[in-house]
Amino acid sequence: MARQSNALGLVLGQLQSAFDTAATVLDATDVLEIQGGYSIDQAVRTNEVDLVGGGWTQNQSVLGPRDATVSMTMPLRTGGAADSVGQIATLLKASMLDETEVSDVYTYVPTAKYSEWNALTLWNYSGNLDSSGCMLEKFHNVIGSMKFSLDFGTGVALATFDGKGVYSAAQEAGTQPDVTPSAIVVPSLVGATISFFSDTDYCLLSIEFDLGFDVSPTLQPNATDGSGLGVTVPGKMKAKWTAKVYHDTTVNPITALLARTLGTISIAWGTAPNKFTISTTKAMITEVKKSEDNGITTYDLSGILVDNNISIAIDTTST
Repeated sequence: MARQSNALGLVLGQLQSAFDTAATVLDATDVLEIQGGYSIDQAVRTNEVDLVGGGWTQNQSVLGPRDATVSMTMPLRTGGAADSVGQIATLLKASMLDETEVSDVYTYVPTAKYSEWNALTLWNYSGNLDSSGCMLEKFHNVIGSMKFSLDFGTGVALATFDGKGVYSAAQEAGTQPDVTPSAIVVPSLVGATISFFSDTDYCLLSIEFDLGFDVSPTLQPNATDGSGLGVTVPGKMKAKWTAKVYHDTTVNPITALLARTLGTISIAWGTAPNKFTISTTKAMITEVKKSEDNGITTYDLSGILVDNNISIAIDTTST
């Protein structure tokens, strides 16, 4: 009998070479160092057949398609060297974001082109480091949506990936690969360069960008893996943002709300080769609420990103 510890779990992730073909060889180089409390779960559909046969009868349930649901959060950091984006690139590419690179600066923007989408194969090891002491579950055709949460009170920027896909097969005994943890620091938000609706008087406590992809695995009754499912595709994209700012006499977000102003939001932090910039040129405020933080008056702002305009730039140039 081998007991499991949540704190000793391990997740490997690899982009598939083909959108509908699971990766079959994952190793320690595919590790995703994510926050605790992640979930990668199967959701096998079963359907009861309710019959009337002159007595209290109950037929066997019918096995339906095998879904996968994924939620995991990763701190934003690079590989710490020139031309090394780091683990975050795997999740960005699996979120319908297209990657371009110019002089070691990598930029990710939403794409509606099927040919530019990437699906993810995930291997989830339960928490036991002994040989064949853990259970291994495999998932494929996983795509998702990203949220970027910047908390200036803690100084930490996090990216959350929420996805769906296919549960490949029943779990089996496995052995975790030996992993060398990354020593790259997570760049602090302290000292960030901020532009918010072209008004330097706005002082942010926090801000979140939500890509807003709604993804769903498609049915494929004749799937060769027996899952009953095929590729996972997005149904729509509706990018939004939320922010908390101090209530100050020099800022008036209600004016921008009433004027339907399109504004720029840009947050840059860290130092190359470990530098990030999240920006949009088409932010619009759609809601303003008065709030408080530790007794200090604040505004809670909500808005949309018109035309789903958002860019994530990662600067890995050597300093």
